[in-house]
Amino acid sequence: MYGYFDRRDQPEYNIFRRVATNLKDGCQFHVGFGEASKQMHLPGQPIIVFRSDKDRSNDLDETYPGSLSNFDELHIWVSEKCVPREITFENAGELTEEGLPFLILFHAPDDKESIKRFNEIVQTDLLSEKRKW
Repeated sequence: MYGYFDRRDQPEYNIFRRVATNLKDGCQFHVGFGEASKQMHLPGQPIIVFRSDKDRSNDLDETYPGSLSNFDELHIWVSEKCVPREITFENAGELTEEGLPFLILFHAPDDKESIKRFNEIVQTDLLSEKRKW
């Protein structure tokens, strides 16, 4: 997830920072200010962009369409973009404690196509199930 802002003292950045803090375990967050992000957005119009891992997905970059002043809306959108999560030896205990059902893909380390297809199926067919839990 990438946030592009003019400066740190913008209210929109504070909302982005709060969402990033809440979801830091499920998604990577990056932020750019001023000159570093000038080419990515118009002055005075901060944007947030979801950029999927190209090894794991065929998705194009997607710009957040909602209000950057609404924490709840942004939180929901980011949560939906940061699925499915990857289970590792480090996070297995934490994930099982949540008591949520799992759908696990076992794949060869160099099998990128299975990962992409798995993510597509989760996004198109199973995302509505996430809201039930």
